[in-house]
Amino acid sequence: MRRTAIFFLTVIPFLLTAQNIKQDIFIYDKKQMPISDINLYYIVSKDTIALKTDVHGKFTVQGKNNEVAKVVVNHHQYSYFEEEFKISPQPKSIFLEKVFSLDEITIKAKKQNISRAFGTTTLNIDDSPIFQNSTFKDAIMLIPEVNIVNENVKILGKNKTLYLINGRESNRNINDLLANQIEKIEVISNPSAKYQANYDSVINIVLKKNQNNGWYFNLNSNTYINRLTSYFNAVDVGVNFKKWSIESSVRYNFDNGLVFSNGWQNYQDKLEDYHTRFKVNKQYLETSTHINYNIGKNSNVGIDFSYGKYPKYNSISSSESKFNYFHTNENERIHSVSNSGVESQFINTSVYYNFSKEKNNLNMYVSYIRRNQDFNNNITSNRENIPLLNQNILSNNNSNTLIFNSDYEFKFNEKNKLDIGFRASNFKGKYHLNAIHFSTPLSSTLFDFTENIYSWYGIYKFNVQKLSFSTGLRYEYFNRDVIYNNAQKSKINQGNIFPSLYIGYKSENKNNALSFSYSKKIQRPNFNDITPFEYNVNYNTIFRGNPNLKNEFIHSVQMQYAYKSKLFLTTHYNYYQNYIEQVTTFENNNLVWFPTNYKVNNLGTSLMYNFSAVKNKLKLYNKLTVEYNENIGNVNDVSLNTSLWQWNLYLAQVYSINKKTGISLITNYYSPQLSDFYKIRQGLRTDIKLSTKLFKDRVEASVRINDVFNTYFNELKGNYNGFESFRYSDFSTRSVIFSLRYHFHSGKKVKSKPIHIDNSEEENRTNK
Repeated sequence: MRRTAIFFLTVIPFLLTAQNIKQDIFIYDKKQMPISDINLYYIVSKDTIALKTDVHGKFTVQGKNNEVAKVVVNHHQYSYFEEEFKISPQPKSIFLEKVFSLDEITIKAKKQNISRAFGTTTLNIDDSPIFQNSTFKDAIMLIPEVNIVNENVKILGKNKTLYLINGRESNRNINDLLANQIEKIEVISNPSAKYQANYDSVINIVLKKNQNNGWYFNLNSNTYINRLTSYFNAVDVGVNFKKWSIESSVRYNFDNGLVFSNGWQNYQDKLEDYHTRFKVNKQYLETSTHINYNIGKNSNVGIDFSYGKYPKYNSISSSESKFNYFHTNENERIHSVSNSGVESQFINTSVYYNFSKEKNNLNMYVSYIRRNQDFNNNITSNRENIPLLNQNILSNNNSNTLIFNSDYEFKFNEKNKLDIGFRASNFKGKYHLNAIHFSTPLSSTLFDFTENIYSWYGIYKFNVQKLSFSTGLRYEYFNRDVIYNNAQKSKINQGNIFPSLYIGYKSENKNNALSFSYSKKIQRPNFNDITPFEYNVNYNTIFRGNPNLKNEFIHSVQMQYAYKSKLFLTTHYNYYQNYIEQVTTFENNNLVWFPTNYKVNNLGTSLMYNFSAVKNKLKLYNKLTVEYNENIGNVNDVSLNTSLWQWNLYLAQVYSINKKTGISLITNYYSPQLSDFYKIRQGLRTDIKLSTKLFKDRVEASVRINDVFNTYFNELKGNYNGFESFRYSDFSTRSVIFSLRYHFHSGKKVKSKPIHIDNSEEENRTNK
């Protein structure tokens, strides 16, 4: 009897498990409403069975008790659902999350912020906290090749950068653009023969476009508070309808600055100890309009118009100098005031046409740029109420530039492309300088200035297995006519050839990319450098032009390596023949500024590594740049032979507290920098920003503190032929910035369920 009981206790559960049973499963939405007529898949014992729910959202499955089965629901109106379970007689419920239908879904690719392809490094600007209420300069510092030295953008030692907006020249104030107005920034650190030879680097800013069929509005307001208060405001308005799109922007800035400087200057017979106070007040108005019409699927035409004006631009520099004479040990004090006013405006109009179909791509535009500037500078110097200098400088400058540019690309196949183009530019300027109470025949001049540049280029691109090649050649014919005081002074006609070469390699898994590039460029002296006039900057400092300046030629070589759009390494060498630089010399116990030529060797390495941590809430951008500069030449029979290793460290840490709020911590340090006879030293600077989104993400607000620890300074030391100098400047970089952005879209909105795809490898592979 006992054995029989044991047998039944063992076998009966097995029989119950082995027999087929039925189970009812119900599918509901999040509101617990049944979902009927939905197709699904039931997987059991390696069999896949297609089923459909009834009017009650029910379907019935069959299998062995406790057998593992799976339900898969892949319906376009609901989130993908997949679940394993054990079959049992008890009913089961499944809840699905509703999404939008396919015609309402937009696929949004999650791009890496930084990518590199064919010599172009691209920064994609998104809604990351580091970009919220940031400026163009804040954003571009994330690009590996870029540094900002003394408020100037520097690209791997290069000095002349071509700025483009949507691929075309523009006179708009680039530095005033905000990151939320920009879709992406493209940097070419060693541009090919396609670009003008008088630029050794290129920055192309692609502005954001309205993606909705209707209106959009974007308001930016920034308040800077340090010693003084400044305001920067911008409004963007646009509309899309059918084939038309119209976008307009208006900006008005109230910019105030105050700088204090202390220093000393050694002369032949005396030592000057000075204190300077420099104050600037300027207002800037800018408006721009972009109109685009899509002719069809393959072509579009449009017009860009921009206008900018400084209604007010005044600066006052006052200095107190104490002189100690070496031989007599006597002291004297001199008080100087320089009061400047500028009225400046520009008009920039461009008409463009683009065509792209299969193997053919054509881009053409015509631009007209007009600039007017009136400059009034008054300098007074007194020695114990005895006048030493009372000089007034009046300057009136007008210029007109007309540009035609055409680029055509033909694709023989996926591996072979030919790019050819033609460009013509005509520049006419009229410059009048009048220096009153300045006893020199060069103090008053009148220049009529005409420059014409005609250029042709050809670039052939081809692939050999994993290698990509691009060989280019550009020819430029340059013509310059200068009429000095209504009499012909000089005429220049010259032609130059500028080659370029690019070789790229990508590993089979697309994780590693290596490239080599070479280019030759030219920097022609501008009219300010070659005109022979001179005038006082203050009572003992004179600016003088140099009509004997030569053309500057630049030979650039770069090696670049990228790994997974995270690690970027660039090694560069730039050789400058007849480098053009404004230097300071001594003449009759006065300081004389004038441009001259000398030779420069510049080599260096830029390393950037970006990564995420803490479940992608923390992003870190780390950049180290090391450079060696060597200056060799002769300035007024004084040997120039200076060299220096210099480096820069940039660290940006961005922590997303949640989807709406983030903190950015940015640290920047520059070692001493070299500039002809001078070394410039700067202090460590750390900025912190808190940003958040409000009111359904329509409002972005942020507070930023610059130079949190008040450690930044600017110090200059010089030694010209034994005459030493020192200057310490306080720019009051510690400041608080309050920023607010409000934006909305109207019209038909496209509801979206973003599908994030990391396509960074494809970005690296695809030719721009």
